[in-house]
Amino acid sequence: MRYLSRQERCWVIRFLRGLKLESRFYKIQFNAVTGTLTSLFDKRLGVELIEASSPHAFNEYLYEYRTHTSGLNHDSVWSRMEKAEAVTVTRGPVADVLTVTGKATGVKQLKQTVVLYHNLPRVDFGIWLDKAPFRGQYQRNAERGDNTGANT
Repeated sequence: MRYLSRQERCWVIRFLRGLKLESRFYKIQFNAVTGTLTSLFDKRLGVELIEASSPHAFNEYLYEYRTHTSGLNHDSVWSRMEKAEAVTVTRGPVADVLTVTGKATGVKQLKQTVVLYHNLPRVDFGIWLDKAPFRGQYQRNAERGDNTGANT
């Protein structure tokens, strides 16, 4: 059995309370389970940039599956990644990078990154998807007899 060092114990405590990244420009907080952002605070403007009352989390993967499509009428089924497989932070000399990996409806594999630069007033967001095959029935407009040329 390996015991954690004092530094590792402190990191685990901070991780369980929620992840935080901070530069002189921004302070970012994360949900440790899903990897979604719970706060993106701009220190220069003194403004919180994330709407806490939004029905969807910031940087959250959402998948909309439409059923019973007929013209403009359709039913939507929404799903999200409920729990990430891994949420990691890599600290570097230029930037800190949060990486969230997991699986969700509509993708075989998902990887999201948030890059917080130490000396630039900038945050980059990236997403990589290994798209899963579509499971539903899909008809192009031409197959339905609609010759407008537009696809749905």
